[in-house]
Formats: sequence, structure tokens, C-alpha cells
Amino acid sequence: MIENLHILDEIFDDAWNNTSILPISRALVLNYLPQLERINFQDLLLDCCQNFSQGESIGFLLCVPELWRQWDLDDWIEFSRKLQPRQEFNLYEPNGFYTDLLFFHRFLDLNFTKKLYQDGSLSQDTWKQIIRFCQINSSKLIPDPSDIDDFDNVVMCHGFILQEYRNKLLLADSELLPNNCNDFSQFTSK
Repeated sequence: MIENLHILDEIFDDAWNNTSILPISRALVLNYLPQLERINFQDLLLDCCQNFSQGESIGFLLCVPELWRQWDLDDWIEFSRKLQPRQEFNLYEPNGFYTDLLFFHRFLDLNFTKKLYQDGSLSQDTWKQIIRFCQINSSKLIPDPSDIDDFDNVVMCHGFILQEYRNKLLLADSELLPNNCNDFSQFTSK
């Protein structure tokens, strides 16, 4: 895990010191891709989400589709389990513990929260944190058309990569539609 934090620190320091695109850009991360490909991505992303801000974590994730495109829904659910216990979300210092939800809801427009709930492996405390996060951030969990400008393979990955990945996940499980993470009634029976 120390190796993971070291390379992540190096990437984010490089971004802050040497680029005008913050918190990170795909063009910069591509310089580190050979190193990143040798690291277990689930562990790397876990370290990123647990130690860096929400902006840094989601930015990093959107810059490296090479590392997550082979993941299926079960891989994401396993990753989400490992984020337990989730740190309480702080509106003023957003942490990366909810990057999975942001990625699925805002950037893939898929209802991952429902799949996590159906899986049944998250603790009651984690569910309280997730519901609180979704309530506080409901507007951030809706796809934003202004994001499209960043999906140019310089700032973030190409937008078509997200669309292809979304389609792959939908083919495997059509219940991921629609993105309705603001309907909390579906998560209250547990």
C-alpha cells in the first residue's frame, strides 16, 4: 500500500506543480501508466479513495480507463465492500470514499446504489452514510452536460469509452437503469 500512495502522491504532486489542469489530467497520468499497470488496481483505487479528495479520486479514475475497463459489476461491488467503513462525507472537505457512487451515477448514468443495496453485504452504518451522501450531493449525482468538454482524452478519457463501458455493464445487468439515486424508499427496508 505504501507503493500505491507513493505513486499517487507523485502523480498529484506532478499535476499540482507542472500542469494547468487540476486536480489531474489524462495527458499527465499517461506518463505513469506503465507503472500503474503493474499495481493491483483495486488496491490502488482503494488507497486513492481513502487518502485523497473526491475531486482527485474521481479525476484519477476518469483518467485511467485502461485500468478499470475489464472490471465487471461484481468487481465494483467488491471494491465498494472494501471501502467500509466509509468515512462520513464532509461537504467542505469532500473525501474520496464515495467515488464509486459518483462514477456510476454522474458519469455512467447507472443506478449502482440499487445494485449495492440488492447485494446486501454493506453494513447498516454504511447505508446511512451512503444515503446521507446521496441526499447532500443529489445534484452532483446527475449527469451534467457541461462535463462533456473534459472527455477529450487530454483532461479525461474519451467520452465514447464511458459510453462503451456503460453499454457493457447494461448488457450484463439491465437493472442498472434508471439512474434514480434520489429515491431513498428503495433502501429503507433493511
